[in-house]
Amino acid sequence: MDHIQGLAGEGAIADLMLNRDGYGTLNLEHYHTAFVYIYQGEIHYVDEQGLRETSGEGVLLLLDAVELCHFQAEACGAGLLVFAGNPINESIVQMGRFVMNTQAEIDQAVQDYQQGLFGQIE
Repeated sequence: MDHIQGLAGEGAIADLMLNRDGYGTLNLEHYHTAFVYIYQGEIHYVDEQGLRETSGEGVLLLLDAVELCHFQAEACGAGLLVFAGNPINESIVQMGRFVMNTQAEIDQAVQDYQQGLFGQIE
């Protein structure tokens, strides 16, 4: 998994493509929280206790980050986005799409946005 440099909580993300009947194993023991979004196909997820779950496109699976995660794709293969991270242990203030640590930071972000200081996405 690729770590996102400088991100609080040691965030990591991976785009996992499984070929037809392909399989993969993830070791997420260094993370507190991990989840998978299935954006293509269907997978079987098997945990350490041998419990098997089948999920398809558009499903978000919360994983047990302490255990190994085993995935197997169906005949059409599968595409998964894997996200993992650790708590940042900081206060969080949220307003709409803005998330900061203090109300003052939220107020400044809103003001910056209203003044067009966020730039443009092309």
